[in-house]
Amino acid sequence: MSKSENSSISLKKQLLNIGVVVLLTAVIFAIIFGRNKNFSFSVFFNFLGGLNYYYLTGAFLCMLLFIVFEGVSLKIILENMGFKTKKRHAMLYSASDIYYSAITPSATGGQPASVYYMRKAGVSGSAATAAVTFNIFMYITSIVFIAAFVFIVNPMSFFKFDLIYQILIIAGALIQGSIMLFCFLLMKKPSILKAIAKGIFTFLHKIRIVKSIDSRLKSLDNTMNEYKNNIDLILSNRSLALKSFVLNLLQRISQMAISVFVYLAAGLASGPHSISVLQIFVLQSYCLLGANAVPIPGAAGVSEGLYLSAFYSFMPKEVLLNCMMATRGITYYICFIIAGVYTFVCHIIMTLKFKKGV
Repeated sequence: MSKSENSSISLKKQLLNIGVVVLLTAVIFAIIFGRNKNFSFSVFFNFLGGLNYYYLTGAFLCMLLFIVFEGVSLKIILENMGFKTKKRHAMLYSASDIYYSAITPSATGGQPASVYYMRKAGVSGSAATAAVTFNIFMYITSIVFIAAFVFIVNPMSFFKFDLIYQILIIAGALIQGSIMLFCFLLMKKPSILKAIAKGIFTFLHKIRIVKSIDSRLKSLDNTMNEYKNNIDLILSNRSLALKSFVLNLLQRISQMAISVFVYLAAGLASGPHSISVLQIFVLQSYCLLGANAVPIPGAAGVSEGLYLSAFYSFMPKEVLLNCMMATRGITYYICFIIAGVYTFVCHIIMTLKFKKGV
């Protein structure tokens, strides 16, 4: 299969995934709006026009920091393994992860996209896999840390959610804990990853997709040896682990802070329904856990439902839906559009340089 055909298929898959996201979004908002007869887009745009633009700017800055913190984390991990990484490339690894995660079920497309662009930039496949695996581990560790914190600080907020969302929050916590354990095992026991890869190659050989299995397995052995060396190098640096954890924690906090800034921008902090910034963070943390429980691109529908369930008793009904749309619009839709545009532009530039032999 030619490179142009591969690109065409990739583009078709992207368009299909984006189409699914658009369809899901349309259905979800149709249901939400159908239950709120007083809502209209003119009302929403009037709401946006009345927002405090200083706080709204803070929300957009937090959205950009969400992209930046992951890029910085990947940059320091790669440089720890000896791969000098340009800032724009580090932002590409982050942006491609966020973009493809947003349009694929269970965010499964994000990490392979990061590895792909790392390899195009000259990072070995084993080092790219090690970097992404370690960053995923720190990313999930930060989520688990936040979950433990909010359960300790304010466990009663959990019961403000409807039963279905309580179940999703618990499921999300269990899923994240399981993934964290799996990533830890992949780092401490690379033989598990090797066994999985060997099993895939063997299966593909049996159904005659892969022909020369011996050469593939030999290449796998070499790659796994490199992967183990890179992982050992990463794990031996405790300072790196701490920096990566802090950056991933800041990434999650910056995302949750968007809802705080939207709340402040709407002028709700001085109203009769005001709640503390900490309470907003707590509720958003529960929403984050619940959203991670469903294999739907962008957790479409679930994220919106979690937000409405979390804040309905703290916001006037006429404001709740508008705040949800503004928050969700920044944290998901605008964020993945910006990440997608950046990824597309960088992809074109890297492709042109590759053709010119630069």
